[in-house]
Amino acid sequence: MNFPVKENGDGKCLACGHDMHSRFVVFTSGCMRVINKKDATAFGKNEAELLMSLSTHNHDASDVSLDVVDPKSVKFGQVDLYFCSFNCARDFFVIAVNTLETKYERANKVRKHLSQLH
Repeated sequence: MNFPVKENGDGKCLACGHDMHSRFVVFTSGCMRVINKKDATAFGKNEAELLMSLSTHNHDASDVSLDVVDPKSVKFGQVDLYFCSFNCARDFFVIAVNTLETKYERANKVRKHLSQLH
């Protein structure tokens, strides 16, 4: 799975691609548009500049983040991600966390390598 993902309103599960019928799991998130980057003020809007991300904070490596949802795919300030089952929803979030962890490990390797050069 490649991140960031786009909203999937096409009737197919975001995780496995199966057709969904009358039963499914929906993850809904709101978005914001940054108005003033200097003081980070924002408000809900039709166009998103930031949405849903995972990130590390205060770790040994450089902090890393993963944009989970592509803000360009968001309409009307809200995104809905559809999954055909609890297992597919769970798998999606496990993949997102694992992807962030991989980015963290890579950043940590680079940081260690650079510190050895100095």
